[in-house]
Amino acid sequence: MFAAVCLLTFTGFVAWLAVFPRTAIGRRIMLHKSLVKGVGERAAPSELMGAQGRALTPLRPAGTASIEGRRVDVVAESDFIGRDEPVVVVREEGLRVVVRKKV
Repeated sequence: MFAAVCLLTFTGFVAWLAVFPRTAIGRRIMLHKSLVKGVGERAAPSELMGAQGRALTPLRPAGTASIEGRRVDVVAESDFIGRDEPVVVVREEGLRVVVRKKV
């Protein structure tokens, strides 16, 4: 009996997966387009490395900076960096852009 219930449950679930995308609710919440490669990707590390800009918000240690005309979420390498102070990109760690105060 247990095996029959499991088999019916599995069969019902597979049927639901096949039918749900065609329902009104399924069409509204499911993604029907694939993303184009390159959309949403960050700039290559070599583009930002050594780039200069200004802190748009206080960096304690995280905040936002304008680097070469683009708004970038950044992290200060060490101490607090005030708003409108010049910064330079020292490295990228995955999605983190690390900056230090320009001397």
